[in-house]
Amino acid sequence: MHTHSVISAFIIPSTDSLKEQQAQCDSAVVDIWTELACDNPDALNADLAGSQRDFGYCLSQLDQHEEAARVVHIAADIYTKLAHDDPDGFNTSLASTQYLLGHIYNWLERYEEAARAAQDAVDVYMRLARDDMHTYDAALAVS
Repeated sequence: MHTHSVISAFIIPSTDSLKEQQAQCDSAVVDIWTELACDNPDALNADLAGSQRDFGYCLSQLDQHEEAARVVHIAADIYTKLAHDDPDGFNTSLASTQYLLGHIYNWLERYEEAARAAQDAVDVYMRLARDDMHTYDAALAVS
C-alpha cells in the first residue's frame, strides 16, 4: 500500500500542480486571443474577455491575487464596452466578472474597490432580474 502511494505521487500531479498547469494554459489562450482580437476586435473581444476572466480566476486560485486583479479588471473593461453595445448578450458576463473582481479585491484587502465591484455586479444583476426574475433571482441573492 505504501509503495502504491509513492508511485501515485509521481504519476498523479498534485492539485497545486494542476492549477499551475491550468494557469499556463490559460495564459497561452489569453495570448492567442489577444493577438487575434487585435486583427478583428469586434468579432473576438468577447472571447478575449472570457479567457482573461478564466485566467484571472486561475491566478486567484494560485494566490496570485495582484495579477488576478489586473487580468480580471481587463476582462471587466472589455465586457463593459461589449455590454454597452449589446446588453442582452453581455450583461451576464459583465456581472459575473465584476463579482469575481470584487472577491479578488477582498482577498487583497482592497475593501473599497471590492465594494465598488460588488455593487457594480449587483446593479447589473438587478437590471437583469427586472427582465427575467426567475433566472437572475439566485444570482442576485448571492451577490
